[in-house]
Amino acid sequence: MIETISHSGGLGLRRLIARYMAGKTGKLILAPDNPRQVARARMNKSGDRAPCAPGVSIERIELAGRPALHFTPQSAQPGAIVFFHGGGYSLGSPQSHKPLVSRLSALFGLQAFSVDYRLAPEHVCPAAPEDGEDVLKQVRKRIEGPLIVAGDSAGGGLTLAAVLRHNDWDLLSLAALAVPLAASFRDPLGMGASVHSIAGYHLSRGVPQRAFAVLSAQREGLDVPALRLLAELHRRRGEWEQACQIWLRLAERDEPAALEALAKYYEHRCADHAAALDFAERLPPGAGRERRCGRLRARLAARAG
Repeated sequence: MIETISHSGGLGLRRLIARYMAGKTGKLILAPDNPRQVARARMNKSGDRAPCAPGVSIERIELAGRPALHFTPQSAQPGAIVFFHGGGYSLGSPQSHKPLVSRLSALFGLQAFSVDYRLAPEHVCPAAPEDGEDVLKQVRKRIEGPLIVAGDSAGGGLTLAAVLRHNDWDLLSLAALAVPLAASFRDPLGMGASVHSIAGYHLSRGVPQRAFAVLSAQREGLDVPALRLLAELHRRRGEWEQACQIWLRLAERDEPAALEALAKYYEHRCADHAAALDFAERLPPGAGRERRCGRLRARLAARAG
């Protein structure tokens, strides 16, 4: 499984604040005028700003000659997680990702290891993959049960490199990684992946026809963001009837983006100001809603006069 993203009915205040602070922190850390050591220190401090999972003990250890954090949840099951942090291979540490790894440990009920692998530019490639390989070998010797190897951003690339090196570049390892990834692109829902994310990947690579094919094939099981994207792709293709069918389906749930799209469609393409007003009046309160409703009411009044 690559990822599963469930639909939530909008962002609450706590999530909005968290998103704002994460963005602000990221810009501060990655500011181009920051010396590297300052950026690293700030990123490490971010690991103390979010709470760790309750019931997970955290211990500083040495693993394969590198500093590491060892996470142990209550009632740990056999097996372990090895996590490689992101940060462009030049930033980040187990400290910066401590809250995330603690939650993974609690979620899976497995002990976890987060390793402080060597960073660039002080250590050039293949220093990080070598550390990753050594860590996997040592964890394999001391742990019984399944081993989950994971990482975010650059850590995801290091995960693949470490697994391949650990298995001596065995082609079967590459095939084992490639097959589920390919299956996720062919049948995202069946593999528990996010259809919206895969479609977004195709769009980012400038292949909208593939994004459209992925969304169309999974039409009946799409969540709200994916349905919005499919409607937008229909609109770009000039398939207004199909786009309207999706917008109407979403409007039944009072989905703001669909209500706005329908209000625009009936106002500008159909000149049906009464229908446009019906949808506009269901939009969330705000200046935009008031302007649109006022304009439509004025046009209806002028036509009646």
